Amino acid sequence: MKRIFLAALVLILSATTSFAFDAARARELLDILASDAFEGRRPGHAGGTKTEEFLARNLEMIRVEPAGEAGDFQDVPMLVTEEQAAELTLMDHELGRISFVLGADFNVVTHSGSGGIVAPVVIVGYGYHRPDKNRDDYGDVNVANKVVLILRDKPDSPFDFEEDYQRRHTLAWAKERRAAAVLYYQDPIPTYGAAIPAELYDSSLPILYVGDRVLHLLLDGTGYSLKTYKDALKRAPLPLETEKRMWVSTRVRKLDGRTPRNVLGIVYGTDPVLKKEVVVVGGHWDHIGKNAKGVIYNGADDNASGTAIVAEIARSIAAEPLKRTVVFAHFTGEEDGLLGSAHFARRPTVPFGNIVGMINLDCEGAGTGRVVLAGGETFGNTWTEYVETIDSTERASLILWREDGIGASDHDAFMRTGCPVLAFWSRGEHPFYHHYEDDARWISDSVLAVIGTRAEQFVRFLGNHDKQIAFHGDSLRLLARFAVTVDFNGFVVDDDGYLPNVPVVSGAWLPREAAITNAELVRRVQELRHTCDVRNVESAGLAEAIRADRRQQPAVFIWMEERDLAYRTTAEVRTLQRQGISVVRLAPGSSRSSTAAHSEGLDAAQEAGLYALVPFDFAASQRIEWWKDHAIIYTSLLDFAAAPTSVREGLLMSDALLMLEIEDSPNPEQLQSLRPGRERRVHVSFGALPTHRREEHAKSVIRTLYEAGFTRSDILLLTSGNLRRFFVS
Repeated sequence: MKRIFLAALVLILSATTSFAFDAARARELLDILASDAFEGRRPGHAGGTKTEEFLARNLEMIRVEPAGEAGDFQDVPMLVTEEQAAELTLMDHELGRISFVLGADFNVVTHSGSGGIVAPVVIVGYGYHRPDKNRDDYGDVNVANKVVLILRDKPDSPFDFEEDYQRRHTLAWAKERRAAAVLYYQDPIPTYGAAIPAELYDSSLPILYVGDRVLHLLLDGTGYSLKTYKDALKRAPLPLETEKRMWVSTRVRKLDGRTPRNVLGIVYGTDPVLKKEVVVVGGHWDHIGKNAKGVIYNGADDNASGTAIVAEIARSIAAEPLKRTVVFAHFTGEEDGLLGSAHFARRPTVPFGNIVGMINLDCEGAGTGRVVLAGGETFGNTWTEYVETIDSTERASLILWREDGIGASDHDAFMRTGCPVLAFWSRGEHPFYHHYEDDARWISDSVLAVIGTRAEQFVRFLGNHDKQIAFHGDSLRLLARFAVTVDFNGFVVDDDGYLPNVPVVSGAWLPREAAITNAELVRRVQELRHTCDVRNVESAGLAEAIRADRRQQPAVFIWMEERDLAYRTTAEVRTLQRQGISVVRLAPGSSRSSTAAHSEGLDAAQEAGLYALVPFDFAASQRIEWWKDHAIIYTSLLDFAAAPTSVREGLLMSDALLMLEIEDSPNPEQLQSLRPGRERRVHVSFGALPTHRREEHAKSVIRTLYEAGFTRSDILLLTSGNLRRFFVS
């Protein structure tokens, strides 16, 4: 078998003469890697070892030099297990005993423990125990020696639950309560894989994923359907003792003495100075192997596609080296929690500070073929220069995506340590994610070609860039670039649709003249929005502007003063809203009652879904009560910190978004006032400064936050995550 694959490699290489990316060759590599012969490419298993050796041999044949710790290889210590058997049966449904099908109704979570038990089932909502966030999904229910079922989702809440959502937390809470087995529900078809971290491995605790059929039958007799139970959980905890027993049985073997490996190659640069700088091109080779029935999950899209593209770019660059050195990294352990890339970032085989960027390729064989490029902003001006090289027609087909600092693939470890990253993937459905149907026959040649070609173009651009661009692990700068700034003061909407440069999300305010006609306001808005369309600037509203910023698209939103809107009729307000006005700026010191005689316009604004910019004054709480989750408090951190504790706490627990501008480095008192807002609807902004000055100011503030004990997750929430969560919800 090994000789057959080596012969195939020789044939593929002999058919390739071009220096450019060859999509046909990438496809042939994908077909090999996604074949049954590689048994699902699970690390530490026979198919995984075969994959490592195949990729190393390929690097050798295309004349890419070894870059591992032992030739092409770098050992990555990790837990290795094997599922050998699993059963799931509902023992006492009114329809009788119901046995479920492995692979269709349920799957074993990677690194589940072994065991067999018949026990009552308790559905414990999202499985959270966060009384400090007013969420305890267990309540007073005793789940000791019972089967718990956890739905993976997040509630509607002023608090952020992104961290709590992670399986390592929900599993830990279930174990603390001595659950006998844990079932997770997330999708109609149960996923396979979804590894448990090694530190939470419990050899005697069965852990499964279940699908719609299992949950539907467990809910029978509770008074809830899938939909009504999911809807109820969004609002409040709702543990359910189902009065049904489940037989849960798993047999999982721990495989000691197995050490999976990264496969690493290097093409040295040609420039005597720039060759010291390194570009990393990577993607994970591993998938999830075989289930307990022996069914192979070939992982053609995830991630034989990315692996094949990395290998083909390696051939292209080896044939025509760049000014900079390029490392090609086939990472292991991505499906187990990004382990291979994290290990490389901790123990790089090249100086990490010399890495100018990491390009990641994951799931590149399905979808629509519209290329998503995520994280380009981390490269700063280099990225701006690259985007300017793309012609307008092709640019329109690309989706540029701003990272949120939390990568879901192998670029994450690089990003966390301050290295610029660019992650490629194909927009659209990837229908067979972690499914046994993820086979090579469903891969789109056109998707593979367009992403591979674009990725190679960026690697060449970065590798041949004339200026030195090494970042030396500047994690503060990357955090500053993830931050979202909203400038409410912005600019006035004038007679002819003037649009200034908008480096941040900017407010455009209509003239403060109550006497100006609606027709004139509409004309001015239309002029501005036409200019925005011509310059590819989003202008449909505030929520749309925040989403556009995520797409790296300039954005403005249009607002009016309360006194100008209050005098207008419902029809006039609705017309303005349809034209794109999305915010009304309320006057300081007044309340709704003070404008009661002219409140038709404000009533219409609220009904139309406009947001209210609420002054931070004595009337704020009353106005929030009226505008609810469309209220935005905009003030400085200085003023917020000076307010009484009761006032601050009331705002933090309200439905409103609290936007705090930080103009100077915060002092200890201000930091203390900010601390409770880390996981609530609080956003900090760094002012409408020129890009370079704003970035340096943000870096300085972020450094102060770190020194005060704020974590990276805290900072990401305060500078972007909470804002986006508010406008999504």
